[in-house]
Order: sequence, then structure tokens, then C-alpha cells
Amino acid sequence: CLFGHYEKIFGNDLIPQEEFTKWMTKNPNICQKVVCLKTHKDKSKKRVAGFFDFEPLTSHAYKRLLKGVVDGWGLSSKDILSPRTKPKSFYIGSIGTTSKSVKDRGATLLAALEYVRNINSRHPITLLTNPITADGLRLCEGFGFIPVNEEKPRGVWKLEMPINAQIPRYERKLFKAIYAKK
Repeated sequence: CLFGHYEKIFGNDLIPQEEFTKWMTKNPNICQKVVCLKTHKDKSKKRVAGFFDFEPLTSHAYKRLLKGVVDGWGLSSKDILSPRTKPKSFYIGSIGTTSKSVKDRGATLLAALEYVRNINSRHPITLLTNPITADGLRLCEGFGFIPVNEEKPRGVWKLEMPINAQIPRYERKLFKAIYAKK
């Protein structure tokens, strides 16, 4: 179960597991595992390197996040769209790794970027998130997210992406964000 990894990274800054289970029941595609495969001779071993979750939002949930009525913790399964719909906005609940390895971090972030690229190839999207870690804040800044409320920079951040946004630009920012030292 990935929820243990979520708890390890984010501590108490999580939605309750019961609510997350409801999200996953409504849309099992929101949470993605990044698995590394290590092979040696004729043996192979899989391990979870990281994970990320992108919640497709209803228009009502999107508006509530922008207005500051709710943050990520206040979302419920009613705010999540089913896999049959085409969302215009997503809430990035988390991007995390199971180790501090730069390779795991890079693989996880690149997998999340590929996920966004696939979604964005079909239509413009808006990404929302609420960075709660220093790494999350650095990634938001590196990718060009802007705070929804300038007076509350630790709140919800937003990135609007036109259809087929120039992802290589974002990849360069990704590597800068990964290797930046502050």
C-alpha cells in the first residue's frame, strides 16, 4: 500500500486514508506508482521508487480551490471526476519517492511529467497544488506555477498549460529544480 509512503513523507499533512480510498474507488487512475526494475543476469527485482497522484477536478471543486474556500485537504470524492470524463483541471495531491536517491527523484518526476504530457496532448489543462514541503515549493517555482493568492504563498498554486505545452521547457526546469541547492 502506498499510503504508508505518503505518511512517511507528508506526516499529518494528509487527507484521511478513508477519504483517499473513496477517491481511488471513484477514479482508480489518480494514483500512479513508479517502479524500478533492476536486473542482474537472469534475475530481476522490482521496487517502488516513487508515486504521484493527480486528481481530476469537477468545475465546482476547481472554483472552490481558486477562491480559497477549500485547499487540497478539503477535497472529497464528490470533487473528483470519474475516469470517463475529460477534466480541464487537476489537483496535484503529491509527488514523492521512497528514498532520497537522485535517480528515484528524477524517475518519479519524469514519470509525472510524462503523465501531464499525455493529458495535455489532448486539450489545455490547469494544474493546481498546495506545496507543503520545501521540495514541492521549489518545484512549483521552477515549473512556473503562481500562487492563487499572492498574500498566501503557502496556499494553492496554479499553472495553466495550453494544449501541447512546450514540455522540453518544463523538462529543463525540472532538472534545474532537482539539482538546485538552496
